[in-house]
Amino acid sequence: MRLGPVSIVLAVSAFCAPATASVPSRNMIPLASQIVRDFREVYGIHIVENGRQGGGTDIIVEGASRPIDAGYRVEIFQSDSHRDRKLWDSENYTKSIEFGNFDNHNVNVKIRDDGYTLTIEACGLHRCGDDINGYLIYFGRSRKSFRARVETKSMDSPGAILTHFRYDITYSDANDVEAQKALQQLICDSDLITRKADLPFQCNAR
Repeated sequence: MRLGPVSIVLAVSAFCAPATASVPSRNMIPLASQIVRDFREVYGIHIVENGRQGGGTDIIVEGASRPIDAGYRVEIFQSDSHRDRKLWDSENYTKSIEFGNFDNHNVNVKIRDDGYTLTIEACGLHRCGDDINGYLIYFGRSRKSFRARVETKSMDSPGAILTHFRYDITYSDANDVEAQKALQQLICDSDLITRKADLPFQCNAR
């Protein structure tokens, strides 16, 4: 479905209705034009309080990116009384193999007391499950995102059925303790990981 700027404005208005956050009306046409430039189809628009000092609203847009073979995309805009500006674009973070099947089923926005988080859970194309998986979390308050790659390594002899293996995990920033814990919880909650007891950290029951 191809949307023009006016259609996008109406879509944003519809998503605004049940939300506590709002967008200045003067910002909506420029925002719509930006969305039309970047997206072929829009599947979701989330309008959330960002939790940053001074307050404010973030607009999360997800859908099919341009050009036609560019895959799925998520962009985050900050809206204030003057203008909207792009803060974050998933295209800068999801081009590696572990995000090969990234689509609209992989995105989750969670509202928190201190803002919100955006998470993406995906896997390599035709390599889901205990193979290569990717996890990403974006913190609305700090405007920072972090990634983890989980790769299954066989401990069996070549050609044998995969029965003994380990999970190798690589973090984009191993020094951020909060982000690492959040990514580990995301991995523990993931259906893509079948043997949680073999992870190199403990998954706590929730």
